Amino acid sequence: MPVPNVGPQGDALGASALRRPWADVGTSVVAALEQSLQPTIDATIEAIGREVPSYAEFGSGPLATTVRRGVEIALSRLIALMGREEAALEPAVRRVYERIGAGEWANGRSLDALLAAYRTGARVAWEHMSAATLAAGAQNVEIVSLAEAIFVYIDELSAASVAGYAEAQLADVGRRESLRTRLAELIIDGAGESDTALALAEQVGWAASPEVVVVVGPGTGAHWPPLASSGEALVLDTGEERWAVVPAWVASGSSMADPARRPVAVGTAVTLANAADSLRTAVRLRRLLVTGVIGSPHNGLIRATDYLLELLVNADAASLDRLRSRLFAPLPEMSDDRRDSLLQTLLMWLLTGGDRAAAARMLHVHPQTISYRLGRLREFYGADLDNPRRRAELVTSLVATYGVPG
Repeated sequence: MPVPNVGPQGDALGASALRRPWADVGTSVVAALEQSLQPTIDATIEAIGREVPSYAEFGSGPLATTVRRGVEIALSRLIALMGREEAALEPAVRRVYERIGAGEWANGRSLDALLAAYRTGARVAWEHMSAATLAAGAQNVEIVSLAEAIFVYIDELSAASVAGYAEAQLADVGRRESLRTRLAELIIDGAGESDTALALAEQVGWAASPEVVVVVGPGTGAHWPPLASSGEALVLDTGEERWAVVPAWVASGSSMADPARRPVAVGTAVTLANAADSLRTAVRLRRLLVTGVIGSPHNGLIRATDYLLELLVNADAASLDRLRSRLFAPLPEMSDDRRDSLLQTLLMWLLTGGDRAAAARMLHVHPQTISYRLGRLREFYGADLDNPRRRAELVTSLVATYGVPG
């Protein structure tokens, strides 16, 4: 075949794609080709069934009809092109081969199998057509043109079927994703065990798990842990956030982690019917991350099971605000940094049972600094620091504000 020309801008113009080698085949050989048409069709169909495993023993069913119709249209059209400056495929013929490609995707056969069938057809057509033209006394130059015409023509048929296959594949993927999104909505709405949800799960190939976890992270376009965005997750984008319903056994695995990615919140494991509870927990957990109550973990995963205390003490926001307002009222006006250092010292002192050395280690300061700060706190709180109920309220408020060190 001729080498593609290179245009003035360096673009490959693909002269072979513009060239129509069948125009160089003399009309004198057309009669011989027409006489050999039926034997060529039969031989091509037989060879495809014998040499391409996906089409072996296709019998007399729909596949046999599709193969025979495709071969008949292809070879009849090729012979009709001989000696003419026409495009290989008219729009109607192109649609036929696009539909053949789409049908192969729908029937679960691979694109490799389809292209192998085309290659087999091109070879067998060349063998029979060249023999017929030689017997009719064709010149060598016509034989060469015939060979080029056959293989360029089959390339165009293949391209049309590849386009149809890809379009069908894309449409099917879009449809499956739509169904997966609908399934995620049903599960989160509490209908995960309904007949509709179970039928959808089977249709999209999602293995319904007795327990699921809802994972919440940043919205569309952001990085997610690999398994949270795999086929084992049912993903629902809300715009600002992305929710994923994941089987509990997947969410418990270390392969969910990815230190290089933005943190995601992993809710608690629940039954399908209670997925909304896991979602609420994950949403609250992510809010604690955003507000700084808990820090970003090294592996990008914030699991509810690791922060149950923070989730509990932050559960009732209005009551918590009132409690904090009352308990922090004794503190005088001071800078935020100064206020935080005093309150964090109070939290560590309470959590360690009054062990000043342990509190100093947790805050990375000298024990004398702890003593000084506690002296100031005694000035503000007095006997409340020894009252069991006040101490419990202080711990609750401080954990809700600063979290608990790991």
